[in-house]
Amino acid sequence: MLNRLLPSMANFTYAGSRLSLWLLVLVLFMKLAIALGAIFNAHYAASVADGIPIDSYTPQATQAFLSLFASPGLSQFVLGLLGVLLLLRYRPLVPLFLLVLLIEYLARKSINA
Repeated sequence: MLNRLLPSMANFTYAGSRLSLWLLVLVLFMKLAIALGAIFNAHYAASVADGIPIDSYTPQATQAFLSLFASPGLSQFVLGLLGVLLLLRYRPLVPLFLLVLLIEYLARKSINA
């Protein structure tokens, strides 16, 4: 089990399931799309998607809130780009990266609970 997560050599040979590759492509597409939406259209994402009344705050508070809203989007974007790099160049690390994404998701959910 540990050999699948931590291969001895990270080259382009991938002996795992094709389903995990397609799962990673789907997750990365969604993660990058949401991250770009949070970065470049934070006002819309916060007000419409999350239902936060952004327009009721002062302009300074709105700007501070939107920059805090876009910061996790930037970290998700960088994580997504790392996933694309792993998918294109270091495929044996795909199971480990899927585990990292799962741990990151569960940690965010436990913090927000």
